[in-house]
Amino acid sequence: MNLVAFITALYHGLFLLTPFIFTWINSELFQISKMLFVYVFATVIGALWIARMITEKRLIWRKHPAVLLVLIFLAGQAIATLFSIHLRTSLLGYYSRLNGGFFSSLAFTVLFLGLLNNVPKKQIFPLLLTNIVAVSLAALYALPEHFGISPSCYLMHQEFGVNCWKQDVQARVFGTFGQPNWLATYLVGLAPIVIFFGFRKINKLHKLWWSLSGLILLVLLFTGSRSGLLGLGVSGIGFGLLYHQTTIKKKWKKFIRPLKNKLFTAGLLTTILLIGINFIHNQLPSPKDTFDLSQGTSSVDIRLIVWQGALKVWQRYPLFGSGPGTFAYSYYQDRPVTHNLVSEWDNLYNKAHNELFNYLAETGLVGALTYSLFMGGLMWLLFDSIRTQPKQFSVAHAVLLSMIGLSVTLFFGFSTVTSNLLLFLLPAIAFLPEEIIVKKTAKMINWQKWMLGALMLITTIILWKIGQVWRADWYFAQGKKLQDNFEYSQAAISLEKAIKLTPREALYYDELANLYSEAALQYSLLKEPDADQQLASQQLTAAAIQNSDYALLLNPRNLNLYKTRVRVFFLLAQIDSSYFGQAEQILKAAIDLSPTDAQLWYNLGIAQQSQGKFAQAVETLQQTIELRYNYIKARIALGDLLVQLGRVEEGKQQYQFILDNLATTDTETQEKLRALEQPIDDTFE
Repeated sequence: MNLVAFITALYHGLFLLTPFIFTWINSELFQISKMLFVYVFATVIGALWIARMITEKRLIWRKHPAVLLVLIFLAGQAIATLFSIHLRTSLLGYYSRLNGGFFSSLAFTVLFLGLLNNVPKKQIFPLLLTNIVAVSLAALYALPEHFGISPSCYLMHQEFGVNCWKQDVQARVFGTFGQPNWLATYLVGLAPIVIFFGFRKINKLHKLWWSLSGLILLVLLFTGSRSGLLGLGVSGIGFGLLYHQTTIKKKWKKFIRPLKNKLFTAGLLTTILLIGINFIHNQLPSPKDTFDLSQGTSSVDIRLIVWQGALKVWQRYPLFGSGPGTFAYSYYQDRPVTHNLVSEWDNLYNKAHNELFNYLAETGLVGALTYSLFMGGLMWLLFDSIRTQPKQFSVAHAVLLSMIGLSVTLFFGFSTVTSNLLLFLLPAIAFLPEEIIVKKTAKMINWQKWMLGALMLITTIILWKIGQVWRADWYFAQGKKLQDNFEYSQAAISLEKAIKLTPREALYYDELANLYSEAALQYSLLKEPDADQQLASQQLTAAAIQNSDYALLLNPRNLNLYKTRVRVFFLLAQIDSSYFGQAEQILKAAIDLSPTDAQLWYNLGIAQQSQGKFAQAVETLQQTIELRYNYIKARIALGDLLVQLGRVEEGKQQYQFILDNLATTDTETQEKLRALEQPIDDTFE
């Protein structure tokens, strides 16, 4: 097998396998392993491409407008990375995602260019067929979840059912993608390719193509994804317009068959649009001043709030953004106060849930413009290709519709590994050259051997590093699992192994600090601890603080590290109350990074109260309920503190507010209020 054939085979493997990569032994089941898998393929394909240049003694570089577009996009990401608020995150991506960092953009760029320079046009249909096989299998894998049977649960626990998932997977299936919207985006991206084969390759397989189209639509409905339905509807309208344009000039005697196709298309589009409009209409928020948390806040409401925050981040970092992958850090500095009022108010948002807003926030005007130029330029090139062959429904038609559908879904979400794979590589497939010229060379000379040897060494090192990242995350996940089972010594060993493999990852030190603080508290709670146990508690306390210090040194912008540090000091304060003072200081630092986070203000009030700073605690808790009026814990804490200070009527107001507006059946609050309303009998018998 020559290098061109080997590279082509790798692309088939990439398209076929990536959607199904997920592991249940890592800290994140889906995106981390998928992204590392893509890194492996990008590394090998890039190395083989360079190997071709060395063996053929020439620069293998195709001149095409799409090449310039992808390089401009990559340059925008590189510039934004240089100005990042945290360089490591911008290089590697946010930890639980990885996709979105500069290295991921580099990997997809290498795959894009590798495809254009090493795969011939005759592979267009085989590559598209591989994608159809992949999407069909992905849909079939997800389909049983709607009926209460998850193949993943069997793989993980050898039992059928859906109880292995916290999410209601029967209501919204997601297969091997982790979230329903991610599966929907993948289905929408490849639906036009399936339909393309249905029209271009009818013969004896026409029933197969339309059956697959029906399967994709059915599973898309089972995802419950409004953005997916909207994306399919928009690309479907485009499909109807483009296809009818290609058939309108046909002679009358050949009009009957296209008419049937038109009627089928019209019926399909009408069905999609009616279902989509009805689904969206039922989910749209009604005008209101507050959110009904009993039913959960609509995702539309949440997105509007997050988008508002993303635009504020862009205003703070207008040219270059806060850095690729750093939305989880920068958003909280400009997080709207109204975010405290939604049902998912305390969730971490590491994406803007709108691809353009995400690029604006993370990469500024430079990154957003280069991304828009890349996407818009590819679409224009595809459309220009369509104009040169107006009388047939071509690959360019199908890929253009795929990009339109993907763009619509990403307007309400964010890119994942599989969506980026389609966005980058489907256009590259449409632009493949007529043929790939492979020059036969004589026996290799010394400089070629040396360069190939160096290339092999560098490739091996990169692959080894990718493997280390995966192994480190596996140890990290094992450590967390062991800690949850109170196996502290074994958990510490796993986390130390993770640190040894990836010594610059702040999350590993953060988790170790959390573990040591829990272990220190357990030792201190022993009845009559001996000298060794007391010493162990002291050493664990010091180790907890030291690891927390180093975690923040490595990443001073990650709000979660501050929250863990607060938890560490709250645990240690049960051993020595002086640690409440350090908890107060770190909470103030965290509030500087996230001034509208009601949870931080609440904990600050508790820390101040625990130190006897009652007046400050009252002010802090009052600020807390100004940020989140429906924060029951904060109102109870404020009410208790006011009663303790003798301000009984003010305390009763807090309890009464809870009963009147927030929790009418809260028996604990009712008892507190009833006790305060009992008259005090101060007479003597």
